[in-house]
Amino acid sequence: MREEQLRPLIEKYLDGECSPEETALLESWYAQFHGESRKTLSDDQLREAGAIMRSRIFVNPEKHVRYWGAFRIAAACIIGAILATGSIYLSNKHERAKQVAAEIAPGSNRAILVLDNGEKLALDSAADGRIATQASSDVIKLRNGQIIYHANDPAKKEPGAPAYNSLVVPKGGQYKIVLPDASVVWINSASVLKYPASFAGQKTREVYLMGEAYFEISPDKIHPFIVKSDKQEARVLGTHFDINAYPDNPTIRTTLLEGGLEVKSLVHGDSCRLKPGKQAVLSNVISIQDVDVENVTDWKDGYFIFHEEALDDILLRLSRWYNVEIVCKDGVKKVKLEGIIARNTLLSEVLTMLSRTGKVHFEIRDRIVYASE
Repeated sequence: MREEQLRPLIEKYLDGECSPEETALLESWYAQFHGESRKTLSDDQLREAGAIMRSRIFVNPEKHVRYWGAFRIAAACIIGAILATGSIYLSNKHERAKQVAAEIAPGSNRAILVLDNGEKLALDSAADGRIATQASSDVIKLRNGQIIYHANDPAKKEPGAPAYNSLVVPKGGQYKIVLPDASVVWINSASVLKYPASFAGQKTREVYLMGEAYFEISPDKIHPFIVKSDKQEARVLGTHFDINAYPDNPTIRTTLLEGGLEVKSLVHGDSCRLKPGKQAVLSNVISIQDVDVENVTDWKDGYFIFHEEALDDILLRLSRWYNVEIVCKDGVKKVKLEGIIARNTLLSEVLTMLSRTGKVHFEIRDRIVYASE
């Protein structure tokens, strides 16, 4: 079936108007492309093909790239993966052979849980079920690797200072945790989140972040949720937001997706209130700017998205996720790129995509990536 015949079917599929026969036809094409006998597309297959279709790199584009919603991208990938029209990911197979022999895998769900007594638990190797008891809460690892805190006695007030746990996510890792108050936190590579094992008896819910994390806070009007970083604190009642506060970056960026958020500088004392779609940028003082939230939370959703971003900033993000050192020559540091890459892509494939811009070349030696003109 030719592209001009498939595209109308894709549009109908996106709008939920495909007949069972038409849906089966598209699924059959996908299965044929992958050499599979299955006719029904699982969520994993859609995500995989969506990642293939979404991987694109552009150099200083005249027009911005329009990113579709996750569902529409996943559906559109059926035709894109079959026809392979312009897909960098698929067209680079012959070039990948020219890359370094060693394949550096992407990061995964890895973290170390440091208990209040200093005991360290490697979560990627810990057995499922209860792995510790802290204060009045059981620490439970679920089958999907997620950590949750289950209060044995939610009404119990903890005497004295709370017991603090720390979730340490190394380079090449990420992790998701449900805090004792049912707030959910996604923690990015090279980050640490410190939090009480129980919020019982506390006037506020305070946690400490070094690095980057995305928060979905459980509403509680009586007990504000506060995220403290090196130079700022963010105070909320119930909201969704991202904080990027890596110690190797002098700027802290706080982005609000839902609800309301107050950001305060701990250095100069100035503060601001954010509305959804706004970002507070703290350097010497706090400023507010508009932001595309999809570009901020890309890591949580399994992608690197960059819009006219300098190459050295892109490579810094890659170094955290792939746990490599990157040496970037001055001549290419400020090359501006725009694109999207799935985070489950091998490093060699990512570098091939970047190389195809003609603006940069790479060499890998002993987990050190050298970028040059």
